[in-house]
Amino acid sequence: MQYELHFVDTIDSTNNAVKALAQAGASEGFVLIADHQTAGRGRLGRSFYSPSGSGLYLSILLRPEGAIPPASLTCLTAAAAAETALQFGVDCRIKWVNDLYRADRKVAGILTEGGLLTDGSYSYAVVGIGFNLCVPPKLPAELRDIVGGLFDEPVIEQQRHAFLKSFLSRFAAYYETLPEISFREAYCKRLNVFGRAVSFWHGGVQRTGIAEAIDPQFRLLVRSGEELVPLERGEVTFL
Repeated sequence: MQYELHFVDTIDSTNNAVKALAQAGASEGFVLIADHQTAGRGRLGRSFYSPSGSGLYLSILLRPEGAIPPASLTCLTAAAAAETALQFGVDCRIKWVNDLYRADRKVAGILTEGGLLTDGSYSYAVVGIGFNLCVPPKLPAELRDIVGGLFDEPVIEQQRHAFLKSFLSRFAAYYETLPEISFREAYCKRLNVFGRAVSFWHGGVQRTGIAEAIDPQFRLLVRSGEELVPLERGEVTFL
């Protein structure tokens, strides 16, 4: 895959901009990278705090061929991100399905959006990922016990570009193997959920159980009583 990189200082949301370009016919490989988002978005309609000077926020336009599991692009991105962090000496873990944690602090989040067709293929997909390269300054009070940074010290521009280059390389290497899910082992290896007690919502009911495995569709399988519950989306809370 050939990338076409575009850098901006400030934008409302890189995903919003790239989705508009996708719908207008832009080619696969268009990447928008911002230093600051004024209205960054995460999963489940949440905002993603994206201040200037501490993060790396980007969205990639994809036009994958054939049917793939809906969660596969998110999981591919998470695996590439975790491996990139490890290359830079940072041990990150993935909290199913799409967040990266360093120790107990969130350092990256992923949001995949697009035109999913009835046969399981995409007309287009936009994968957005926001990295907290260091702890953002002036964190809102509600994020101070949640958000962390990949690195302990502020990152200079040269390091920021090196991290971006490495991530995009790893992302492309996995993406180009689709529909083969070559990243499954790497994704599962970095997960922090197996064997842990979790709380989750299923069928409108809050339940608890032990996370056991990831199935071929990247659903989290949770043992709740005698039942093995497959979770397709949503979140789990560690108990």
